[in-house]
Formats: sequence, C-alpha cells, structure tokens
Amino acid sequence: MKRGALYLLLFAALAGCSRAKPKGWIEWTSDDWGVSVIFPYAPEKTVAPSIRGTVRSEAFTAGDAVRYQLICIELIDELKTNADIERSLDSVKAAVEKNGAGKLREERRDNLGSCPGKRFVFDTRDGRVYTYRCVIRDARTYALGVVSTKAKASAPEVQQFLESLRFK
Repeated sequence: MKRGALYLLLFAALAGCSRAKPKGWIEWTSDDWGVSVIFPYAPEKTVAPSIRGTVRSEAFTAGDAVRYQLICIELIDELKTNADIERSLDSVKAAVEKNGAGKLREERRDNLGSCPGKRFVFDTRDGRVYTYRCVIRDARTYALGVVSTKAKASAPEVQQFLESLRFK
C-alpha cells in the first residue's frame, strides 16, 4: 500500500511538471508555425534573414542586453535526403555568418527527438557570442538564436531558451 501511494505521488508530481523556464518568462506560441518557445516577454515580429530556396520566413525577437530570437523558415521543397538536411542546416549557418556573426567556435549535432538539428556558436570581434540551435521538421527550419556577451552566453536562461522549442 505504501509503495502504491509513493508511485501515485511521484506520477502526480511528474504529470504537473512542465518545461523549466526562468521566473517571469512566458511560453509563446505560434499557431501559424506550429511551435511554442519560452521568451523573457512577448516577442515582436522582426525581419527574417533572406535564405535562398525559401517560400517565406519570419523572425520573432525579444530581449535587450541579451537578444532572443526564433526564426521560422518554410522551404520550397520537403527535405528528403540527409544531404538536403545538411544543406539546409548549413544555409542557416551561412546566413548567420553573412550577418557578421564572426568566427565559428563550435558546431555540433543537436537533434530534437527525431528531428535533425545542429547548434552553432560564433564569437565576434566585439566580444559578443551568437548561439543558434537549428531544427528541421518536414519542409520547415526553426532556428533559435541568442546574441549575448561571453559572460551571459552560458547562463541557465540562455540554455533553457535554446531547449524550449516544442512542436504543436
């Protein structure tokens, strides 16, 4: 009986858990793009980078000293091969580099479940760090980006933001 009650309490605690978010942050959802992400406050729609082979792209940005951004890119064709997926991920990296992100410090695989993804970290000459996590699902690429100082780049809220992407 005691073991059953313990399991019931544990299950109830786990069922009530949601993804971690920093105090005061909000969960923001885009029904149009089918995703949710946590932000420090409601993001504004901003200009998205132009990437060849896209149907449309939008960006949503929030933050002051540290800038948090979600870029959603709808591609012309669904990505069917590993080469297509790698090319798409590399096109996001190239767009970030083109926008003055500086020197690539780290590139690694960063899948979200069965969705392929990569993480890119760039260091700029002026001491900022650009960190991007890109995930591909069907014919869409989602890039979560953070622009911060080196000191803030490893802050828990930065990592929580980068891990917060969920598909609806």
